[in-house]
Amino acid sequence: MNKLKFSKAFSVLSITIFLLTQKILAQEQLVPLSRNGNIEVEQHVQIGKSNTSYPSKIYYQIDTIGLPVIDDFSSNKFHDYYFYSYPISLVSEKKLYSYELSNISPATLPIHPSSLNYSKLPQKDIIYNVNTSQYDTLPTQQFTISFFSFPKVYPQSPFEADSSFTAWRAARRYDVGTSDTLPIVDPSVVAISLTIDTIQYVKVVGSPFEKRIWMDEKKTVFTNNTYCQNQYTIGVATFDGLDEKGMPHDTGSVISHGRADYLTSKPIKIFNTTPKYLSFLWQRQGLGDEPEFTDSLILQFRTPTKPWTTIWYQSGGQSDTLFTQKTIVVDSVFLVTGFQFRFINRATLNGANDHWNLDYVRFVATPSDTVIDDLAFVSHPTSFLQDYESVPYTQYSSSLMSSAALNKINNLSLFLTGQNSNFNFRVTDFYGNNQLDAFNVDNFNFATGTNLCSFCDLVLNPLKVTPSHQQLQYPPLSSCSQFKIKQWLTPLNLNTMRENDTTQFIQTISDYYAYDDGTAEAAYLLSNAGSNMAIQFDVYNADDMRGMRIFFDPVNVNYSGVPFYLRVWNDSTSSAGFHHPGKVLKEYGPMYPKYTDTDGISSYAEYLFDANITLQPGTYYAGFYKEDALGLNVGFDRNRNLQTRMYFTPQTSTWANTQFEGSYMIRPLFGNCPNGVPSYLPELSKSTLDFTMLPNPAQDHLQVSVLNKDKVQITLIDVSGSQVYTSNLMSNSIEIDLSTFASGIYLMRVYDEQSGAQSTKRLIINK
Repeated sequence: MNKLKFSKAFSVLSITIFLLTQKILAQEQLVPLSRNGNIEVEQHVQIGKSNTSYPSKIYYQIDTIGLPVIDDFSSNKFHDYYFYSYPISLVSEKKLYSYELSNISPATLPIHPSSLNYSKLPQKDIIYNVNTSQYDTLPTQQFTISFFSFPKVYPQSPFEADSSFTAWRAARRYDVGTSDTLPIVDPSVVAISLTIDTIQYVKVVGSPFEKRIWMDEKKTVFTNNTYCQNQYTIGVATFDGLDEKGMPHDTGSVISHGRADYLTSKPIKIFNTTPKYLSFLWQRQGLGDEPEFTDSLILQFRTPTKPWTTIWYQSGGQSDTLFTQKTIVVDSVFLVTGFQFRFINRATLNGANDHWNLDYVRFVATPSDTVIDDLAFVSHPTSFLQDYESVPYTQYSSSLMSSAALNKINNLSLFLTGQNSNFNFRVTDFYGNNQLDAFNVDNFNFATGTNLCSFCDLVLNPLKVTPSHQQLQYPPLSSCSQFKIKQWLTPLNLNTMRENDTTQFIQTISDYYAYDDGTAEAAYLLSNAGSNMAIQFDVYNADDMRGMRIFFDPVNVNYSGVPFYLRVWNDSTSSAGFHHPGKVLKEYGPMYPKYTDTDGISSYAEYLFDANITLQPGTYYAGFYKEDALGLNVGFDRNRNLQTRMYFTPQTSTWANTQFEGSYMIRPLFGNCPNGVPSYLPELSKSTLDFTMLPNPAQDHLQVSVLNKDKVQITLIDVSGSQVYTSNLMSNSIEIDLSTFASGIYLMRVYDEQSGAQSTKRLIINK
């Protein structure tokens, strides 16, 4: 497959001309993206949590970490530099002096005087004893004076001195028995004034913050589960040409090349020079873009006295479908406290180019610890719908449910033996308040290697229809809903990483059909004039289609001015029995690609018809027609392979399935739901409690009152589903201090264990 990426000396204009004149793959192509919409959304939501301006100076204290250093990227081990994500109790004010003094007794001299006479040479005080008329000399007090400069450039800590030296207090004459003290004139005595500089700083205390491994202020690597192939466990770190916001490192019109992403460890405590080992898994390309020969993945070491030194690198020029493990014996010259290592990639800086995947990084003290000995999930579950990632709630029925959960569990046993584990499965509504299904199996044995749950017969396939466990069914739906499907392992005889023993999938029943999972690994282009592309979908109940959502993810060439026409086709069958789009039932346009929403974030562009079209039960096709020879860069999901339902016209009026494994990111629209906002399911079988929360929105405090009950449990749940506050209420009212809670949307749940009655309401904290 040719890629839309050529010599680094060519401009984007040159690429456009090349496409027009050479007509690479004249019909359909997959090309690299120029940015990653998922990262942009993540950053946007995070920064949008607070409208309060940042303090003028913020520094983050970076702690040293001890051995072993292990990360398989299944959980977040990046130091958090988002100021307002920390509780207020962790954000402190510290007064720092332009000069800081130490080893000075408060009895004789203030710790931090506003002014000071000091000497760089040893001094002696002269003490005159009036009664004896004798003089004695004593050394003056010795102390350390340290110099600080502001502001400091990260990663230099503001709490580390720029320079320090030993000094002595200026000599004085003391007349014992009187209050007379006179300075002794000495040319080495220097008078200085001390200034105060106040800054804001964040010192992170307590678990889990102190367990964070990576210290990069800008998290340019992308932790994900979509750009890799055949990963060992959930999550990898992907290096490409994008920054921490998912935008190109270089947005210029000329293709540029250089260092792109960094992954830097915190300083590590090392107490001896006995051998240490750094082990990691690496992969070129995976499902991303293949690195060229000029691209590379680099490993570097440094210490407080040694600059960054390249220890290992790997060049591009080929692709990998498997990971390779590399183990390095760290030279003794680096084995000092403050040792750091980092990974860097060289790439084309203008987009999502030249992918490298990194996994299972281990810095350990013994060779045996570099051998992966684990039982873990390899990926998140697939959709629990048989063919779709999501369907409109107006079309949902139990017949659409899958009978196989294709989740993968990997037994990476050191001794190549089966491993026993408890397995747990639970389905709740989005916020976990209403359990729909649960399944637990104790002491199940996993064979060595990757286990597909569909191969685990009745035990690890909770969707398998059996007399003892019927197929999972959602309750009747009257609006868009989301469900949390959680699975977790409890290994019985392996010392494993627990972070990768839990996986979660959010099943959405919304207002659209979707085959894709919402993440584009590439862009799909049709470069021939007069071409169509479409997805196939089935209507089960007569319904009104009102338009489509299409994900136009930017590539190195801007196609925003290319017109297209929305189309809906009925089903037709060729003489050979090949189903394909037939008669055009609806055409509307011209339309033009839209890459972002009103906030500048990559998103699905919504295109609504001038009038809805009513579709009776049957098979239909949704997509568009374009007259121009320039391509339209529709997002392409390479993790959800429904290519037999993806269609295009390589020639006029001739239909074929795409040659690429994956799914077009086109979503037919039915009904109308607030996009991305789950509805809350009513309780199915339990009575409710009546309670009030005042004020709501709340700021610093909240009064919760429960009517007709005085012994209940109250729980506050954040948007991730985590319980951030719980209390047993012994009276019918309680006041809660909200000073440590961040602004956002929460759920307040009141539960009576005796009767099973409960109630949940939404709480907004706005500071």
